[in-house]
Amino acid sequence: MIFKPITLPPPQRLSNAIAGQLEHLIVEGRLTPGEGLPSERALAKQIGVSRPSLREALSELRSRGLIEPARNGGAVVTELTRATITEPLSQILERHPSAVKDLIEMRVVLEAHAAFLAAVHGTRADLGKLETSLKAQREARLRNVALAKRDLDFHQSVAQASRNIVLLHATYGLSRLIKVFVQRGYEIILSSENASERRTAIEKEHLAIHEAIRRGDPEAARNAALAHIRSTEDVWTVGTQPPAAGRRPPRLSASRINARQAAP
Repeated sequence: MIFKPITLPPPQRLSNAIAGQLEHLIVEGRLTPGEGLPSERALAKQIGVSRPSLREALSELRSRGLIEPARNGGAVVTELTRATITEPLSQILERHPSAVKDLIEMRVVLEAHAAFLAAVHGTRADLGKLETSLKAQREARLRNVALAKRDLDFHQSVAQASRNIVLLHATYGLSRLIKVFVQRGYEIILSSENASERRTAIEKEHLAIHEAIRRGDPEAARNAALAHIRSTEDVWTVGTQPPAAGRRPPRLSASRINARQAAP
């Protein structure tokens, strides 16, 4: 349980103490962007406070933009880097594949350093999440479903393990943009003659990142992440080359891609 009982009487207003604890969990990355908070009743019980005091604390966090109402009730952690920038960029990437080199350079900056920091700051819980993510990716490969989603989940788990709040929210905020890149990459892979081998290679690259983080070797983690990103660059380079003899490369229909990428 990540929530702690509030010591009474607190040296400040009880609602401020509650809000402070929740804000600290967000800063630590233990409450991630888009993650839902427990129900009001359950959260008040875990913290050991009254529901009116909790409501006041949640209202304060909402006014500061740290949480927002969930679609099905309750509250979720706000994605602090909104889609106001990434949505236009994702459209540019979809229409102009040549811009992918800029995205790759951005991923080098974010993801390679995230892996470095994860090897320094990652906790046992973070390693557990990475292992769960790798297992889900392996199952997705065997079933040939949700490949892009599981890929993104792994990289977001690495960002969370970095324990850098700005890097974490930047990664989540750019997920729409990166998703375009990853989905197109898997489209190229699934259309290739050696699709199975290439999917396995991606899994091994992720495993190398995980192993370096587990060993606490930041340089090896950074290098493994760089090798993985350059590998994805190769996929795009080959997949977007002009087709030989005027023939178009095989392409999956949108319905087939959506079916394969849909979560189980």
